Amino acid sequence: MVLLKAMMKVKKDPSEVNKRMLRQIEETCVVMMEADHTFRNSIVEKFLNFTKKQLDESNRTQDVVKNISVFAAQVYCLFKVKNLSSNINSEDFKAIFSDEG
Repeated sequence: MVLLKAMMKVKKDPSEVNKRMLRQIEETCVVMMEADHTFRNSIVEKFLNFTKKQLDESNRTQDVVKNISVFAAQVYCLFKVKNLSSNINSEDFKAIFSDEG
């Protein structure tokens, strides 16, 4: 939520102070994503489930994704993680996020 607010602030007022604040907040969010493998893997799983077409259940409802804007910011930070595929536990998910091939 803090990242989203910083992004909106820069959009409204792209001053150097606001841009620097956004960069610092974004860096913090990415470091948190890198450091907490449980959280990172839950976002990976939620993202993959969100993007899959499933007939039996929905992974896009509010009980699964509480706030779509926050989820989008989490996915944004997820893709900023260096060597993302090597930091994912599931072999099936690693292949999806791999830069190879």
